[in-house]
Amino acid sequence: MRPNKYRLWLTCLVAFCGVAACLELGLRLILGLGHPVLFEVNPSFGSFPRPNQHLHRFFVDIATNEYGMRSGPAALDSRDPTYRILFVGDSVSYGTTYVDQKDILVEQIGTKLRERNFPAVVLNASSPGWAPANELGYLTQRGLYAADLVVLVYNTQDLAQRFTSYHPSALTPLENPSCAIAELWFRYLQPRILRSTPEVDPGSTGVKGPPTAADETQVLQTIEDTRKFVTDHGARFVILFSPARMDEVRQFQSDWDLALAHLKEWAQQREVPVIDMTALGAAHSVAELYFDGIHLRPAGDRLFAQGFVDWFLANPPPRRF
Repeated sequence: MRPNKYRLWLTCLVAFCGVAACLELGLRLILGLGHPVLFEVNPSFGSFPRPNQHLHRFFVDIATNEYGMRSGPAALDSRDPTYRILFVGDSVSYGTTYVDQKDILVEQIGTKLRERNFPAVVLNASSPGWAPANELGYLTQRGLYAADLVVLVYNTQDLAQRFTSYHPSALTPLENPSCAIAELWFRYLQPRILRSTPEVDPGSTGVKGPPTAADETQVLQTIEDTRKFVTDHGARFVILFSPARMDEVRQFQSDWDLALAHLKEWAQQREVPVIDMTALGAAHSVAELYFDGIHLRPAGDRLFAQGFVDWFLANPPPRRF
């Protein structure tokens, strides 16, 4: 009987290993798990995607260029007269890993500009969880990449969000997980089953309750410092505002509306354009435009991209050539 018992255990072990191997292979080949977007850490701006990544996950393409931006090659050449636009933001402009590269906001803007016969190099220096202070830190460390126009993409909670330091997280990994099954569990299943970590990037959970006057003041000073840095380096400074339509914001909507009014008042005094997508998005449902009330679906990316392009072509830059 004992040999039969060992044989049964061995059969079960082989079957288990076979199922695990098939699951691992399926997760890798079908969903692209096991190879997430990897990040690097910098104390001046938190974390940022590593350069030269080319991934296919959840049936969408994700790529970073030689500088870690989720966009095409930067092609820094002082002799190139092509107009250059640098977008800087958090996960809203980064685009999430559920939206194909060609469909994210910044890529859509580049496509639509080319369709309107305005060829431009459009760069996407964005990273999940960033606050305005992270974005300023990035620009002062990395520069403007010869941009003619720098567009800071802010969402509602950015108006009171403090600097986001890097904390080890399955959402912003520094190295590949041990296997695809491990990533499935720690990044996707465990947070939902045990509610042990946020299901969204830290920038979306960085502000609890209404904005405080102190945080608003600090953020406005950061935005002023960003504007000054950009203009001192010869580029135009513009703000694209993507409204958050989530419960955490709606509970204190009047407070957030006041924070936005303060931003617009600051911008008007300095002749800084604020391209506010609130009215444009109000005609559409949250479910149509957003995954979760803050991160855009492809339909939201297309709508807001068109809104920016319409503004840009109505306010064209002076010809340089």
